[in-house]
Amino acid sequence: MNAQGKTYQLKAERRTDFTRSSLRELRQKGRIPGVVYGADMESTALHVDSREFAKLARVGRTEVFQLQIEGMKPVQALIKDVVKGDGAYAHIDFQQVSANHPIRIHVPIEYVGTPVGVKKGGILQTQETNLEIEGLPAHLPSVIQVDISTLRIGGKLLVEDVQVPEHIHLISHKNELLVSIVTQRGMEEAEGEEESLAEAPAAIEA
Repeated sequence: MNAQGKTYQLKAERRTDFTRSSLRELRQKGRIPGVVYGADMESTALHVDSREFAKLARVGRTEVFQLQIEGMKPVQALIKDVVKGDGAYAHIDFQQVSANHPIRIHVPIEYVGTPVGVKKGGILQTQETNLEIEGLPAHLPSVIQVDISTLRIGGKLLVEDVQVPEHIHLISHKNELLVSIVTQRGMEEAEGEEESLAEAPAAIEA
């Protein structure tokens, strides 16, 4: 249920044919193969309408919705993982959730503000755009905003610097680098080191 009290729904049909030809036929008909699993249910293969799923995906990866599977009781679920191929959805993992059981998910980071270092000629390097968190379904945010306006040239932002909402735990490693502000020279030196490392094996073989 979202902040406005609306419960999103998605209809699904069970898959019984697991051949490659059946997968190709499903996708040609505008269906996306997938699976739903959870602590309170057996893993179930299914397929959903691609247009209906696209609408749900726009709502957010942390939005709990009602998955209505033909011949089964409705399942409270969220989008766990999405695989894309040739610009289209190729496979989806749904996770069944319980209001009283915490779950782990990846949520997008929204970087807010223009860093001081960028205003003075520095370059913003973004290393990570998602954070892994854990919490009860009702507490999961759809996005985590991070203010980077105070970062100066040479400054870095690590996972441990991020403040998450109450009742949410960070799973991503605390020392993981999220963003940094570097000079043009710093970027050229870093690129030079990468090229040297890439050429090293060839030199050894010679």
